[in-house]
Amino acid sequence: MTHPDDIAADDGHDDGLTDAEIEQIEVIAGTHVRPGWAPLAVAAFVILVACGYVAGAYAPRLVVDHPEALLALSARVRYLLLVTGSDISFPVFTLIGGARRALAYAVCHLAGRAFGRDVLVWFGRYLGASPKQIQDMLQLFHKAEWAVVPFFTGSNIVAAITGISRTPLRRLVPLVTIGIAGRLVLWWWVA
Repeated sequence: MTHPDDIAADDGHDDGLTDAEIEQIEVIAGTHVRPGWAPLAVAAFVILVACGYVAGAYAPRLVVDHPEALLALSARVRYLLLVTGSDISFPVFTLIGGARRALAYAVCHLAGRAFGRDVLVWFGRYLGASPKQIQDMLQLFHKAEWAVVPFFTGSNIVAAITGISRTPLRRLVPLVTIGIAGRLVLWWWVA
């Protein structure tokens, strides 16, 4: 039997199979074949985490002198609230904050697509999510995806679950856009 790691690193679509057929084979075989770009998703995630650490280290200086740079490094709620006290305009706040949040969501979604449920194990091990939290989020997601995705647009776990579940982009993009826009307006108003 061929081990998934023995399969060529490229997409493997030279065999004429469609994505849907490949997914069916994976379900039947009980394996998840990682695409060739899977390491790029991990590298992008690591870079975003590193940017978050840089934001944390330099936030006091950046929030005063370069609030846009702080948002570009990390759009966590604390930084969204901090920069509203600077001279940043609402359009710039939404453009940079929205792009940074969308980038983080896309990276976690792609990691979920590339690594399947393994990424949830990593989130539990390295990011402190308990197995119960992950299981509860999976159950909630499968019951009410239309509400969970916009409400939890800042959750790496939810983004990964949308990738694992292979949520179609035609449904995912509007839900994520609504969630990000709603959060940015909320935090601007709160601040």
